[in-house]
Amino acid sequence: MIYLKTFVCFFTLIFMNNLYSQDLSMHKWKNRLLIIATNDPENSLFKEQLRELKKYPEGLNERKLLIYQVNDMKYREGLEEEGEWENIEKKEIINFQQDLNSNFEIILIGLDGGVKLQQFKVLLTDELFLMIDAMPMRIQEMDNLNREK
Repeated sequence: MIYLKTFVCFFTLIFMNNLYSQDLSMHKWKNRLLIIATNDPENSLFKEQLRELKKYPEGLNERKLLIYQVNDMKYREGLEEEGEWENIEKKEIINFQQDLNSNFEIILIGLDGGVKLQQFKVLLTDELFLMIDAMPMRIQEMDNLNREK
């Protein structure tokens, strides 16, 4: 379990750095990230997770969620099950991903860049939204929206 926590922390920092040649600060305080990782894009949990999230695009957008699908050493943004996978070019990630013994994992990264959730089962959108809506930054966002009305 320790190597998996190390993977998540390291992956978060390196993944964001390599994908965009920038660091995590490009998303920090702007977007929450939901990383859906699998060793097999045909995995039933992976596909079920994508279907579950597709039901509520407005809620994902309202909560500033960006979705990244990760498969082995490739990624793609969004919820589409079709499309090109982009290569992640970082040797260190290969080493950590070899230790990943789960065929499915979902990771929520908050606006502050911290890991807020990590689990190996499908995350229901209602649960995701409740979790995010209870976060201090989200409460502040909702208060600001109510004041603007």
